[in-house]
Amino acid sequence: MDDFITKPIVPEALKAVLDRHLFKEENTDQMRNKVKQRVFDRTGHNEKLYNMLVEIGLRTIPQYMEKLEKYIKKSDYKELKITAHSLKGASLNLAISEVADIAGEIQNLATTENDIAKIEILYKKLVNEWEIVRKDLQ
Repeated sequence: MDDFITKPIVPEALKAVLDRHLFKEENTDQMRNKVKQRVFDRTGHNEKLYNMLVEIGLRTIPQYMEKLEKYIKKSDYKELKITAHSLKGASLNLAISEVADIAGEIQNLATTENDIAKIEILYKKLVNEWEIVRKDLQ
C-alpha cells in the first residue's frame, strides 16, 4: 500500500485512506451511493445547501465537458488546460474526486501540449465517470 496516516490518528483521515484503497473493489451502485453521501457530508447535512450545490454542479459540469470536447477537437491546449482546471475545481466543490482526478490528468497533459490522443482517451473516461455520478445526483 502506497499511503500513510500520521499520528495522532484522526478518524476522518483514516476513513479517507481506507476509502481510497477499499473503494477500488466496490461496484457501481455502491460508488453512486458513496458519491451522493460525500456531497451531503460536504454540506454538513444541510439539505438546502446540498440541493443548491447539486443543481449548480448538474448545470456547470456538463458545460465544462462540452468545452473540453470542443478544445480537444481543435487541439487547443491552452483552453484545454484552463477548462480542465475549472472542471477539477467544480468537481472538488461537490466532493466528486473521480471526475476531479480525471480533469486533473487532462490539465497536466494539456500543459505538456504533446499528446491529444491520451487526452481523448481520458475525456471518454471522464464522460463515463460523469454519467455515473450525474445519475446518482439527480
